[in-house]
Amino acid sequence: MRTVFRLGAVPFAVLLLVLSSAGCAHTKIAAKADPRVLYVGNPGSAREKDYIAFLSPHFPQLKTADLAKFDPALAKDSDVVILDYDAEFNAPRPKLPPDYSRATITVGVVGALISSDLGLKTGYM
Repeated sequence: MRTVFRLGAVPFAVLLLVLSSAGCAHTKIAAKADPRVLYVGNPGSAREKDYIAFLSPHFPQLKTADLAKFDPALAKDSDVVILDYDAEFNAPRPKLPPDYSRATITVGVVGALISSDLGLKTGYM
């Protein structure tokens, strides 16, 4: 078991080295791109506060929204959407229309619920 962990850690360490060595170039690109991020989660939760504290220094154009009231039209002014919720199976199930085309990151149970709706392997059966 230890051997598997060490082998898994090596590629991760290499990735970190590559990313850290590219830090200067990444900073220049990020300053030019200035992506607009929309975090959609559970308003007022500790999880939302943690995400905002983590994302704010890196993405000055950060907005938040309530997952229970999520409408894909909210994403029209965002480059990246993060869908997250801190209550496991009680999470709201946002419906994404077939023409939804925003870069979207799903975190935890929200991703599985959306994947189930779309018939993907990563969803719940």
